Amino acid sequence: MIFSIELQQKVLDELSWEASVNASDVRVNVQGDVVVLTGTVASLAEKANAERAALRVAGVRALVVELEVCLPELDHRSDVDLAKRIESILHWSHHQALHQLTLKVEKGWVTLYGKVPWQFLRQVAFDSVRYLMGVRGVTNQIELSQSPTSADILASLQAAFKRQGDIDTSAVTLDIFKDKVTLSGYVQSLPDHHLLVQTVWNTPGVSLIDDKLQVRPQHVQL
Repeated sequence: MIFSIELQQKVLDELSWEASVNASDVRVNVQGDVVVLTGTVASLAEKANAERAALRVAGVRALVVELEVCLPELDHRSDVDLAKRIESILHWSHHQALHQLTLKVEKGWVTLYGKVPWQFLRQVAFDSVRYLMGVRGVTNQIELSQSPTSADILASLQAAFKRQGDIDTSAVTLDIFKDKVTLSGYVQSLPDHHLLVQTVWNTPGVSLIDDKLQVRPQHVQL
């Protein structure tokens, strides 16, 4: 219980220190090493910044984000205005694949559709939208158009892990079926976990991840 209280205070302090987050309406609950963020923030960008701030705190091994985006009156935009602005942003991107995407806006919530050849382009499209004023949330329904084999995906992942060298993957197991990668085993920290998952997402052909990885610091490994 003492550990939970200490971890809760550390997360609260980090949120208060993060200049891009107004922590006055954010509540932090801790159950073991699982941190739950609730309350309200003024934008989707602030929600993302609060999430990153919490993940920076040592001892956080799992994070649940239940923050609600409540836009200030001055930040409200009509769905038509949002749709026009997003269309313009995607059209003027130097990534040609984004020009063919379609979108839906409903009460400030944006859904993106279409196909792109790489996972990083799905992320580019997502990031281009989620920080816009007036956006309450984003659902990314963009699919990948390339279809490498399972063997190609495995070879790409093994090469990427070898190049990076920053993560100990000796206790990580990869199970690949078509475009789905199942991760199991453990890593030593939450940042390692996020870096490894991001590496998998960046691999050509991966469109689904079943993340069963555990975070197990070295001093408590069994």
